[in-house]
Amino acid sequence: MLCTIQYFNNFKFLNHFVYYNLIKKRIKEKSYMNILKILVAGSLISIVNLFAQEAPVKLQELTIYAPIESPVINKSGELVSTVSEQQIKDLNAFDLQSALKNVPGVTISKYNVVGNFGGAEGGGIFIRGMGTSRPGGEVLTLVDDIPKMVAVWSHPMMDFLNINVVERIDVYKGAQPVKFGNKAFAAVNMITKRPLEEGYNGNLSLQYGSFNTFKESFMFSGKSGDFDYIFANTYATSDGHRKDADGYIFNATTKFGYELDDNWDATLFVNVSDNYANDPGSSDLEVLSKGKYYTDDFMVVASLENSYDEYNGYIKAYYQYGKLDWQDQDETPGLDTITKYSQYGTHLKENISLSNWLDLMTGFDCDVSTGNVNAKVPAKPNNKSDYSTFIVSSPYAAASTTFEGIVDSVFTFGARHFLHSEFDSEFAPEVGAVFSYNQTKLALNYAKGVNYPGLFVKINSEIFMPGDNRWEDLKAETVDHYEASLQQTLFDSFTVTFSSFFDYGNDRIIVVVPPFPPSWQNVDDFSTKGFELSASWNFLDDASLFAGATWMYDVDPVDLPYIPELSINFGISWEFMDDWKIVVDGTYMDSYYALIRKRNEPSAVAEKVDSFFVNNCKLYYTLSSENRKPILFSLSVDNIFNVDYEYYPGYQMPGTSVMFGIELEI
Repeated sequence: MLCTIQYFNNFKFLNHFVYYNLIKKRIKEKSYMNILKILVAGSLISIVNLFAQEAPVKLQELTIYAPIESPVINKSGELVSTVSEQQIKDLNAFDLQSALKNVPGVTISKYNVVGNFGGAEGGGIFIRGMGTSRPGGEVLTLVDDIPKMVAVWSHPMMDFLNINVVERIDVYKGAQPVKFGNKAFAAVNMITKRPLEEGYNGNLSLQYGSFNTFKESFMFSGKSGDFDYIFANTYATSDGHRKDADGYIFNATTKFGYELDDNWDATLFVNVSDNYANDPGSSDLEVLSKGKYYTDDFMVVASLENSYDEYNGYIKAYYQYGKLDWQDQDETPGLDTITKYSQYGTHLKENISLSNWLDLMTGFDCDVSTGNVNAKVPAKPNNKSDYSTFIVSSPYAAASTTFEGIVDSVFTFGARHFLHSEFDSEFAPEVGAVFSYNQTKLALNYAKGVNYPGLFVKINSEIFMPGDNRWEDLKAETVDHYEASLQQTLFDSFTVTFSSFFDYGNDRIIVVVPPFPPSWQNVDDFSTKGFELSASWNFLDDASLFAGATWMYDVDPVDLPYIPELSINFGISWEFMDDWKIVVDGTYMDSYYALIRKRNEPSAVAEKVDSFFVNNCKLYYTLSSENRKPILFSLSVDNIFNVDYEYYPGYQMPGTSVMFGIELEI
């Protein structure tokens, strides 16, 4: 099929319309730095448009079918679930929670259709109960192995994590001390795209639907000789399904790569993010709106990678800074909390193959977190903490031995040593074993996770807690993770995976009162035990089915939030009649406690949300012709049966909603 640049030219005015309205809004808010960011992003898109008019056309078929993947057992014995780029589209995901909602063992929270309010109930991900402590969090989010979070509060913000430039999202459900280091009781690693074939291609996607929801996503990428590039932007906005549930997301991304020679490669990744979310309060008015949340973030990562026959690795340097502006908080009239943060560092890793039976991995990470908080109230407008800095340095190493025979086996031993600028050092080992026979795999894994106190312990002590709070006496939180997995593949098309897991958490940090003054202490423990079962089946050449279930049969204390006793996920993808494709997914959640477990004593959670079962579907139609590239039309229907459900008590989620979309390739 031939392609035409005219499709992009016909719709470029929509990009201009989006930028005009976004700039107009920022002028009204006197947010001049954000205006500069938007203009830079808009200029990049305009440059790409000019380039596209002159560049040679590359012929390419539009592929819309992608099977649903089974979890993978890696050589460390860890079970890794992957969400592909196509699955993200099939789920009609606007943010990371929506992209991960069908991964077994993952629970999500949010208030709004578009935009995430803060980093807790208003926008969070929780993996087998991990990530439920705020401030701070035990789920580490990364972009290409580099941590991305709010350095002050030590937890991720969903709107900063741009899912529209990823090739895949890898979900690690157990502790990852060797691979990812600090805060990785569980981890989500977003692997970004990179063009590999000569030529260029582009994509423009537009969607509009219920609640005046609009999403625009554009990407232009290519490769010319040793140089490759990506320009991308995403903008989404919605009035929301309830009054004061509006929000928007804006991300602009560039990525450049250059092959220095056959073995060395350099890349530069830049992402700018500007977002807003309103809190509608509870439907029954028992919980008033917590205000408005504005977020800005900038991240740059420079990488130098090597690839030889016997070894490969990288050195990466990164810098991230941003601002959170929480306005009109209901707890204190007139309170406006402004958080400014930055995080930077270097990560080195090298994989070395010493023989056909012995592999080594070694590396060193250094991460610096800085920031401050200004909790402004009318009577005290400069209630500001000092800028604080924490540094974590951590060398690590692992060895894998492979033995081939009737039963192939791989044994992995590794450890990371943590050195902190304020707290005691920690040693975190990990061991794993994988046994394979034909299409059967048995895996065993143990790992110790380490989660150091974040800057929030010092900053809270400065501006919110009177007296000597003893934050300097704290030590890291830890978790001991045990997991056994069995995977069986039949007929090369049906794969079933079963795992049993145990997590024992120690030294959780809380604020203890009395006696006065309140003090930080490591006095809380927890444990979770469960089973997980998943199956995938490519039962036709153009159809696949996935189903998964997680049973958390023993949780202590019983009120740990975002841990349904039973959760079930399924998805089916079917391409039919050549030009049509339908994707249906569903999620069932048992009733569960749904308030973030605060770091104060007592920290019991009393409120639950009811169980729910929600179904969604997306229908594609491809319009093809002989003289142009295909045009992809889509219809998405969320909550097909208009189920009344919520992720947070009183915060009713949308009923049945629809979105129409068109996707063009250039």
